[in-house]
Amino acid sequence: MLAFQLICSFLVWIASGVFIARRAKAANRPTPSPTAAAALGALIFILSAVVLLGGLAWVAQSAGPVKAGLKPVTWLAITALGALFTAGQAEAASLVLRSLAPRSEVTDAPRDPSCTSSSSRLKVKP
Repeated sequence: MLAFQLICSFLVWIASGVFIARRAKAANRPTPSPTAAAALGALIFILSAVVLLGGLAWVAQSAGPVKAGLKPVTWLAITALGALFTAGQAEAASLVLRSLAPRSEVTDAPRDPSCTSSSSRLKVKP
């Protein structure tokens, strides 16, 4: 029973990280300055770890023995803490990476006039 609970919790943790990463990628929200994004990302990294460790310490004191498996409430608490942790880590990683590689706008316009010369274009034979 314990192995089944752990596998299910693991799948929920992975799914929460993937969900947050995809949501962050698809979101078109304003980005803070690179310095603020890096600081906020580092803060979220630390806070998510503190929440996980504090929550697990609280659950460990109230859970009792787990030889046959976790009680349903304990299992849900551990799964929720892990999902919160992975979501926080994914969001923090997104912020830190955004601070390292700021977005640039992509346009169809050439950068300089030399790109439009006929010698730089590829010629396709029919």
